Amino acid sequence: MVAPISTGPGSGGDAEALDYPINKTIIEATRAQGGISCEAHNLGPFGTSGVPANLIHGLSDCLDQLEPDHYYRFLNCGFKIGLGNGSGSDHPARVLGCCRVYVRISGTYSFAKWIDGLKRGRTFTTSDPLLFLTVNDTDIGTTLTLKAWDTVRIRARAVSLRALVRSRWYRTAKRSRA
Repeated sequence: MVAPISTGPGSGGDAEALDYPINKTIIEATRAQGGISCEAHNLGPFGTSGVPANLIHGLSDCLDQLEPDHYYRFLNCGFKIGLGNGSGSDHPARVLGCCRVYVRISGTYSFAKWIDGLKRGRTFTTSDPLLFLTVNDTDIGTTLTLKAWDTVRIRARAVSLRALVRSRWYRTAKRSRA
């Protein structure tokens, strides 16, 4: 990690603290060392983060801990960006390893391929079961262009160490198909 991570209000500084140096400076220093920038903690303290600006300027390589509504807004605006996740030393409520990111790579594993897949959005995050999903036999990170009347084939599979409980929605949907 390149320090300081953040110094502004809600991020280690008091209410009057400036968030300095600005994220762009830190991100550029990180990239100069071969690193990546994963935006953390949703849209920041008090909903005032630079995540949207960083995304617009191509400074973000992935998003971590983002609310689904915010993530889909970015996707709907044409930003294709992967999800990251981690236990993080700054989040004491998390047990190490409880939040994970999985990246789809081709061929033999290498860290460079993992980073490339992360940047290309070929990821999924989880804190419990592994969820596998394909739409029309495509892998994660694939962009589909569909018309409103197109039929899609969805395949889903979950793998978990604990028993998965079927939701009320699942039982209702199953009955309605019978």
